[in-house]
Amino acid sequence: APTILCRVDALNDLTRKIAAGKCGPYEMRMRLEQIEHMKVLENRGKVLVAGIGSAGFCYLFQGSLRDTAAAFVTGVLLYLFLLYAAPRFSSSRMMQTIMTSSVLALCCCLLCWIGLGESLDHVMIGAVFTLAPGVPLTNSIRNFLENDYLSGLIRFVDAFLTAGCIAIGVGGTAVLDVCDGRYALMEMAGEILGQLLTACVGTAAFSALFGVPKKYWLDCGICGAVGWGVYLAVMAAYQTPIIGTFTASAVLTMLSRCLAIQRKAPTILFLVCGIFPLVPGAAIYYTAYNFFMGQEALALQYGMDTIKMAVAIGLGI
Repeated sequence: APTILCRVDALNDLTRKIAAGKCGPYEMRMRLEQIEHMKVLENRGKVLVAGIGSAGFCYLFQGSLRDTAAAFVTGVLLYLFLLYAAPRFSSSRMMQTIMTSSVLALCCCLLCWIGLGESLDHVMIGAVFTLAPGVPLTNSIRNFLENDYLSGLIRFVDAFLTAGCIAIGVGGTAVLDVCDGRYALMEMAGEILGQLLTACVGTAAFSALFGVPKKYWLDCGICGAVGWGVYLAVMAAYQTPIIGTFTASAVLTMLSRCLAIQRKAPTILFLVCGIFPLVPGAAIYYTAYNFFMGQEALALQYGMDTIKMAVAIGLGI
């Protein structure tokens, strides 16, 4: 099921009214029916913010401006396929994920081949965030730490299967080597201010994609920028991604709770979206890529890094 956080916010308001005795049974039932059909964006808006989010995270992970443009185009095409084409081919979510990730890889390869993108890796990393199971993976670790083992196991299996489907689609298409050798690494791109700005824009775009009410989009973007800023600061001091992720997650959790109190909204609205820049989407991609390239040692290394980062996020939360 899609993540629609505006329903969480609406349920939070409804429970506050019920607790205050301002909502009767009839009104409660009517409100629940409205919440069930609530949505923030139409499909056109979702397509646009998918492109913006992909572009933002591509630039955040040191993609060039051309890579960012290619990631934007890929994000738009990817979500168009996900909304209109994938459901026509299969009703299975796993098959839809495999097909969509294959389209993602093919679009990235073609865009790099025609010269729009410079680095295939950076374009794919930005675009794959649209499919990355960051929310269920993080929530599963959180459930385990709260001794809710059944929910944690269910969410972990869901995240694992989704990541596996992405690996099959992305890796299987990447094996075709469509890009004709255009895998050269780019020089270090973007200053800290640019990274913070794109973290803010990308997080705000994904908050819209997840159905967060419009009045909270800026707050979610600020959470993403603050979390990434803390990560950069800790990395500059210790050069250890695990410590950086843990510290950023802890700071982000405190900020989300402060915003929840100030804005009278559920903490999860700001936390789930703000955590996105820290989600190990790049590690998931490299795990799949190296696995299909026959480099099992690197795939195992990136897979372990993914688990470590997820645990660090869970501990920080």
